[in-house]
Amino acid sequence: MATAAAGNLVFVNTRFSCLSELDTVDSFRVLWKPPFISEVAPEFRCHLNGMCMDDGKPRFVTAISTADVPDGWRGERAETGVLVDVRADAVVMDALSMPHSPRIQNGSLWILESGRGYLIKVDLKTFRREDVVFSPGFLRGMSLVRNYAVVGISKGRETGFDGLAVGQSLEAIGLEPQCGVQIVDTERGVVAEWITFEGGIREIFAVELIPRVRYPKVFDFRSPGRIELASMHQA
Repeated sequence: MATAAAGNLVFVNTRFSCLSELDTVDSFRVLWKPPFISEVAPEFRCHLNGMCMDDGKPRFVTAISTADVPDGWRGERAETGVLVDVRADAVVMDALSMPHSPRIQNGSLWILESGRGYLIKVDLKTFRREDVVFSPGFLRGMSLVRNYAVVGISKGRETGFDGLAVGQSLEAIGLEPQCGVQIVDTERGVVAEWITFEGGIREIFAVELIPRVRYPKVFDFRSPGRIELASMHQA
């Protein structure tokens, strides 16, 4: 989700395969749907999952597939992913492997190609892709700051990485999938730092950076202590 220039909150509505904004009467209002989706329905058709903004408006979205039937994305995942240009209302990249978390920075587009385990860089004029770095897990969630990409990595679910190249790559190099966060130097194409989570934590869904904040606190919105969020320590 992101705040648009007009001040409204725009979010990826995965279940309904569209971009939406909040609505006080109908819960949400449809702002845009991919050109290959014939009807907005609660059917998880293409698994729309990521969005990036440009000049305060949605610019690109990622989807696991172009399926237009209920749960259609589950059939084939390996190379059915697409990048859609919202402004042009057109698919501009295909044959991606479970793409997530598109981001624009410094004139380039960055995407997590989760099915292969790679952070990729995309030329905004030609849409040619370039592998930047491989990470040992399912990539999802990314924030960019200066020349660094902070990327979330997950271990995967019950079916693991069945049919996905990332699983084959991990097996080939003898690594187990990890859960954590990696900081990638995008200029040098290397992992600069990383944090690995152990125990029951298996998945990371989003990564957001909070500037000039140290030791942030998280509270349930129903908690009386939620007002303490204002007491975050400044770095």
